[in-house]
Amino acid sequence: MSDTSEKLQLKRGVMVEFDFAVLNGHQMLFDCLAKRLNKEGITLDFGLVARCLYGRSFSAGLNALAERLETTIDVNGVVADTNAAFTEALRNGLDKVPASFLEFIKEALARDLRVVIVSRLEEDDLRGIFSDLDNGELFFYHDTASGFGSISWDTLHRAVRRNSLFERLTLAVVASGYAAKNALTCGMGVMARPDKSTEYQDYSGCDRLIADYAAQQVDDVLMILRA
Repeated sequence: MSDTSEKLQLKRGVMVEFDFAVLNGHQMLFDCLAKRLNKEGITLDFGLVARCLYGRSFSAGLNALAERLETTIDVNGVVADTNAAFTEALRNGLDKVPASFLEFIKEALARDLRVVIVSRLEEDDLRGIFSDLDNGELFFYHDTASGFGSISWDTLHRAVRRNSLFERLTLAVVASGYAAKNALTCGMGVMARPDKSTEYQDYSGCDRLIADYAAQQVDDVLMILRA
């Protein structure tokens, strides 16, 4: 195969951290964890989450929380119960997907970008939302990673390769500074949409910071990916 033919087959893509960058996942996750920890006699606040949980695996974060509070936590039980409740909360929140996000995805697909939706939810849960948009370049990746509140670099790497993309030709849409750093570590472009619980984090290196979605942002994506 010639070099020209190989270059023509290289696909550019957009990878979306759906649970946090589209849905209000950080608040959902906090609520689920706070409810579960209350059974352990622990009152959770966002300050403790920021100090102990963000940037760590879920289990390591709970161990750090237990050490800080000088108490014990049933780590395995809390992780399992919280993840189950969080998954259900995400499923119940699908009717709150912003119309502006769907317009962004519609435009991305129309501009010949491959879109990968990364979520804790299964493809069957998600496909109905995008049924009017799918042109054969919309894919889903089920994320069961152990990180707390942000997509991990290894999940990004696996999702990119599983969907026949390349990191340097893919832009990640994320919702936290930790997720942004993980995407940058992979060599990806980054568009970040922080929320009130993650806006304090470090977003240096991100290509764009956004407050909401718009179809016109696909122009920025193509420029970042040098398409």
